[in-house]
Amino acid sequence: MLKSQLLFGVSLAALGVAAAELAPYVPAPHQFQRVQTVPAAEIAVTAPDAAKKLTVGDFIKTRSLNGIWKCSGLETSARPIPADDGLDRKYAGTAFDDTKWDDIAVPLNWYKKYPKKQTSEEPYVRGYYRTSFNLTPEELKNSRIMLNFDVVGYDAKVFLNDVEVGNHHGDFTPFKLDVTGAAKAGKNVLAVRVFSDNGPTFGVREKITHVYGSQWSINNIKGGIWQDVTLSIEPELRIDRLTVTPDLAKSGITVDCRIVNPTENSIKVDLLGKVVSAMKGENGAPVGQAAENGFLLKPGVNDTTITVGLKEPKKWSIDAPYLYHFVLSLSERGNIVSAASARFGFREFHVRDSKFYLNGEEIYLFGENIPSVTYGGHGLSTAEEEKKLEKYILGCRNLGYVMLRNAHMPIMPKALEVADECGMMMFNEWGWCFSNGIDADAFHKVNQKELEEFFHATANHPSVAMWSLGNEVVHRNAPPVAREMDRQVELIRSLDKQKRPISTFSGAGGWRSYGETKLDTDVRDLHTYTALSSPWTKLPEELAEIVEGDRRIYGEKELTRPLVAWENVGFSWGIYSDPNFKRGDVREYAKYVAKPTTWGNPNGIGFTGVAPLFKALGPNFNAWAQAHYGRRIFEIYRLTPDYTGFAPWFSNSNLREATLWNQPVFPSLHTEALTFPRNFFADETTKWQLSVVNSGNDSFRNLVFDVAMVAEKDRSVTQAASFKIGDLAAQSRLTRPVELKMPALAPGHYQMRITLRDGGRTVGQNYYDTFVQDPGILSRKIETARPVRILDTGAAKNVAELEALLKAYQIPYKTVKSVEELKEAALLIVPPEIAEEQLVALGSSAELTNFIRNLGGTLLVLEQKNMKSRLPGNQAVTMVGNTFVDLVIPDHPVFAGLDYRSFDTWNNPDKGYVVAGTFVPFTLNAVAAKGPMLGRQDVGMALVEATDGKGRIILSQLEATACRKLDSVAATYLYNLIDYAAGADYWKGALPLADAVDRDYTADKENLVFIDLAEKANVPFRDEVDNDGKGGWTDQGTNDFRMMPLGVQEAAGIRFNILDPDKNNGRSCLVVRGSERQHFPAAIRDIKVGRKLSRLFFLHTAAWGGKGKAGAYRINFADGTHLDYPIEGNQNIGDWWTVAQLPAAKIGILRKNAMDHEVGTFVAEWENPKPDVEIKSIDFLSATEARGNEIDWLPSGTPIPVLVAVTGEKVSDKLLDITGSRFVRAAGLMEHGSTVPAEVKTVKTGSGVQLDISFKASPPKEIPAVLISYDKKDAAADYRYLTFQAKSPEEAVIQVVLPREDWQARLRGDVTLKGDNRWHKYRLMVGRNFENENGFSFDKQRGELFLYYRSLRAPDTARPALNFEIKDITLE
Repeated sequence: MLKSQLLFGVSLAALGVAAAELAPYVPAPHQFQRVQTVPAAEIAVTAPDAAKKLTVGDFIKTRSLNGIWKCSGLETSARPIPADDGLDRKYAGTAFDDTKWDDIAVPLNWYKKYPKKQTSEEPYVRGYYRTSFNLTPEELKNSRIMLNFDVVGYDAKVFLNDVEVGNHHGDFTPFKLDVTGAAKAGKNVLAVRVFSDNGPTFGVREKITHVYGSQWSINNIKGGIWQDVTLSIEPELRIDRLTVTPDLAKSGITVDCRIVNPTENSIKVDLLGKVVSAMKGENGAPVGQAAENGFLLKPGVNDTTITVGLKEPKKWSIDAPYLYHFVLSLSERGNIVSAASARFGFREFHVRDSKFYLNGEEIYLFGENIPSVTYGGHGLSTAEEEKKLEKYILGCRNLGYVMLRNAHMPIMPKALEVADECGMMMFNEWGWCFSNGIDADAFHKVNQKELEEFFHATANHPSVAMWSLGNEVVHRNAPPVAREMDRQVELIRSLDKQKRPISTFSGAGGWRSYGETKLDTDVRDLHTYTALSSPWTKLPEELAEIVEGDRRIYGEKELTRPLVAWENVGFSWGIYSDPNFKRGDVREYAKYVAKPTTWGNPNGIGFTGVAPLFKALGPNFNAWAQAHYGRRIFEIYRLTPDYTGFAPWFSNSNLREATLWNQPVFPSLHTEALTFPRNFFADETTKWQLSVVNSGNDSFRNLVFDVAMVAEKDRSVTQAASFKIGDLAAQSRLTRPVELKMPALAPGHYQMRITLRDGGRTVGQNYYDTFVQDPGILSRKIETARPVRILDTGAAKNVAELEALLKAYQIPYKTVKSVEELKEAALLIVPPEIAEEQLVALGSSAELTNFIRNLGGTLLVLEQKNMKSRLPGNQAVTMVGNTFVDLVIPDHPVFAGLDYRSFDTWNNPDKGYVVAGTFVPFTLNAVAAKGPMLGRQDVGMALVEATDGKGRIILSQLEATACRKLDSVAATYLYNLIDYAAGADYWKGALPLADAVDRDYTADKENLVFIDLAEKANVPFRDEVDNDGKGGWTDQGTNDFRMMPLGVQEAAGIRFNILDPDKNNGRSCLVVRGSERQHFPAAIRDIKVGRKLSRLFFLHTAAWGGKGKAGAYRINFADGTHLDYPIEGNQNIGDWWTVAQLPAAKIGILRKNAMDHEVGTFVAEWENPKPDVEIKSIDFLSATEARGNEIDWLPSGTPIPVLVAVTGEKVSDKLLDITGSRFVRAAGLMEHGSTVPAEVKTVKTGSGVQLDISFKASPPKEIPAVLISYDKKDAAADYRYLTFQAKSPEEAVIQVVLPREDWQARLRGDVTLKGDNRWHKYRLMVGRNFENENGFSFDKQRGELFLYYRSLRAPDTARPALNFEIKDITLE
């Protein structure tokens, strides 16, 4: 009752979100600034007292060739374009007329100019560029004319004045061409032919020969001249390359120098190498030099090494990024003839004993990612691009990040310059990203060259501290890929004398995803999106599993390589807002439930496993979610000593909360399971673990750990505890048990603030969002407005739990053995299944229907776990737990005093779950929902309320009774729930109960045929040895399905023929590969069918099958076409150890296994859109085979599918097409006594007519209808089904009536239209869900079909307006 929701003078309703949420309690950002440096061109080459002052810029004169060029436009092809094709067009000639060509900016990704030319259908692209520049005779004298391209994507052939001067391949590496031989005084015509392609993800079918970088979308592939082009005039004796290696121990550097002598003569020169400050204001102060006189330059390339000692050098560090220039000059007979420079920082970055060290000091890698693809080629000016980079890099540094990974591919050169000057280390990543379908020999040849170019282009940057040689490349069962990975590492090791750490590729630490090959690497790097792909509380066990696997792969008892996790959390893609979304409107919510959701395109609903839908569709969702889950995930990393670095996948340099997880000294209050403070009872004591993690190099004395509670309502602060810590050494951690007594606070939301003090100085902060409730809510009396009855389920412990609960609330009750005992409008409560297993069978109880519908009783079912239990509306529990539940109806009375934050992680020993199981599918009866984890489809109902006649049904799956004594929100919700159910005032928004999916398919058993799998079966149901590559079932040892019934069996209403392995050479089912068992075949093809079928039914299941794409059935037709029926975990196939009703599959055969665990199969139905064409065969495809070139973003989630049997339904030879050739007319009508008719519009189609029907909003007793007349002449005497296609934007129930000609009998059935605005086929089976009332027969049908806006369960309820389309109405 609403009056009993007043708790000790504080209204529960007043505890909502009226007060603004408190600001985060986090450390202030740093105030680092980008250091100012002197450009290389201004660095003096000559001595300070020289008569003529010369700078580096006097020897290398550079001008930009950026600007407006001419472009031929782009040509595309479905096949690779031959290398010599088009060279006869004379486009490189000086006399070529390019006036009709397009103007194009350089640099620019050419697809910005020609977006329609980037397609998967024709992925190969060619284009031509032309421009010109002038040279003076003086510039040509004793000089080399160099063309410098930072990047051309991908294959460039360069001409100057009709002379081919060079070529280059590489999407990410610079190249320099000596064009002196083709250059001339005056006008010079430069022409470039470019080949590009869109890569294996977007159209390329051949095995790849080079890396492509990011492939999130086709727009990630850039083409043409998309980075800077410069012309440099350099000395005859040209210094081509300088590679600097600092040596801190010797206080000096070594420099590998490459000098090119283009003459045919050997020339003797004096070399002088000197190191000067690059810092502005220090006037190029020298700190060391070394000379080598009489060095003989032979014709061609000359390499030498110079060692320079440094006087009191200043180190480059993250807090003080000091920079130097190394300047090399060449002199002949005392005259300087050439000079060049290289900027560097004096620093070392190494790995030792699984830790990282910068300049000899241990450092924890607080990382982020910078998406390289977002920089360069977008049409920004050089200054705009630099400003954008500085804002991001410096912003990240001031949030406490110390290393950025340039994710997926090399980043434009300016980024590394900015990072050098901001003190930001870079995890420098090569462009081998995702793709593993390589042409091994060709790829190796091309990749090694490009990788070496990448090294030399970036090696001198002090910011480049670590190498990543790719991203998320699956090498499992791919020896050529693993071999090339090791070759990459070998190459970089041979080139990098700094010996910086190398990660074989980012993500490689996720061995379950990418493979268990023992790859050569210095660093193990994990990518995990726990919190998006699975509940956040699972992270500790996932991290432990990764460590254990790493030790196993490398044969180590302890980790010897640092373990980092460089992609976490996410919430940085697939986000869009919907300002029109109406929070609290179940129909609005249902529209999003009906939307498809994928890893890349969550469509809002894909985030509801972790966040409210209103947040996901609202402004600034990414920042809210990143902060909310970043705090949790990165606190776990800080508390897990095996990990020495982490990074979010946020790309957010403004996220204020990042200073929290990046602070060197981190205080934490947590459980042993690494969950954090949430919901408390006032004045009660709880036990916690107190931890302080010092990831810095400062030591502390006399630390004090303070806990304060800040009320959201009035911002008042109450000290809760103060714990003396004492001393804490650098790079150390401590953990100790503590008891926290919560002050006697008023109920409400509080921010628990942790302040770590060293004397009067704050050295660490943390905060937790909490809720406090008076413990009196556990036993406060509830006044009832109706009798209360407990249903005795036969589970005595569960009944006792409920009895104790009602006694605590001082509610009088009686226990009944059966529903038959109920003779009045009481509240019937089904006990929660929390103490022992119980089976509840209320799905089709006539007595229960009478109790609710006619007597006006209320049924309240508390949390259930038995998936065999059946509840009204045929609801059944699906056991998928989660830490978050979304409030579909947030203003419902059961949520009084609570809000969306309250249903996020409870004090539940079972992973902090708020819900352990839900009802699927989602219907308009949902009050609260458990959304899917990202990339999945399963939306379940956590709280259901519905009307049924005079009565009401409430089904609650929240873990409230299990957690009520542990969690104050659970206790508050449970009190509200019981108070509401027992009260007099019910919520007026409840809708009539919608039926869940039927347990059986609608099919005529006599019309089914078995598909013979005997020839293609590859394994038996029995196995013996786990993962030996030989076994049966899913190769999990005796954890198998040897108890499978054989022969003709019925499952989900369909007959199947299950093979007896003893009669089929030991083979009984078909299994294809998945992540955990790669030795199974990628596909099993050509399962013979050879007949016309209207439907196929698949009896199947999966191991590790709870999520992800499991594969596909490819249906091959006799006309040469095929269709794929995708199979996806928790959609139309599930895990054989967790069998439950799925959105697109029904429960199949269930059996207890040797471990006494119930395992089983699923039955999925495929409707054939081409029933008039013979099905020739079926191919059974694994996920990798079905995916083709589509990137698998979570390869660890690939199930192992098992096909047990297939049954087909024969095409009917008796069809009466009501909306086809037999259609007469359609008209809007109304039921007798109604006043509001329906409206119907007839639209002609190729196969008949489509009806667009409009039912207006209908108050009680108003029932609009549609009449469809058809020609019944020569109709068959018997039909099995009425089928039709319908499309509706709203979920709604319509009633279909087929009357007898005398109106004295009829067929009648309800159909629930899916509200996703997509076409679906619906099927009513005569005698089942198309009830025969009073002896209807088809030989006396009236020739009229009626559609009513009503249902059998709620014939007189008000209904909202409904507009839907219907077609292909057929009697079969």
